[in-house]
Amino acid sequence: MGWAIGPNFRPTLKVATCVLGDAVKVPLAQAAPLAGRGEDAAILTVLGAGTTIIGNQRVAARPLEKALALDPNSAWAWNRSGCVQSYLDRPEVATEHFERSLPLSPFDPMKFNAFIGIGAAHFVAGRYADTVHWQEKGATRPARHSLGVSHRCLAGRTKREPIFRDCSTSTRT
Repeated sequence: MGWAIGPNFRPTLKVATCVLGDAVKVPLAQAAPLAGRGEDAAILTVLGAGTTIIGNQRVAARPLEKALALDPNSAWAWNRSGCVQSYLDRPEVATEHFERSLPLSPFDPMKFNAFIGIGAAHFVAGRYADTVHWQEKGATRPARHSLGVSHRCLAGRTKREPIFRDCSTSTRT
């Protein structure tokens, strides 16, 4: 039995391209109508992720909250929501969201993002020993990509700027 592409596959790709492909030139307002009536958790998660990347955390929280209401079993939405909560100086909520994402997708090769995120939440809370523990745990899976995520996470937090602005050269693999 093969994989079938669901009916929402195309709009999700369209939103991802619109939001993530050229985040500076294409305003999110142009991408939002592609989410229809806001009934597709995957599209809402893409909108939240894209908004997080360009640095608008308060706006990013809204589609992620709705995505989680529609699909409380979305590991990706919980993970992205954890990032947003950390950026909004809510480290305890962020940690809860990252931890909730882990059992929802136990074999996810991107699981290291949750570990890095938990480390970032501890950093926000001023628990630096815990930060190091979780950042190291995330940096070991897979080492090639996760170290860059770790740098972006901490660089964005300490400078309170969008994730990719000043640290893009140090995160290329």
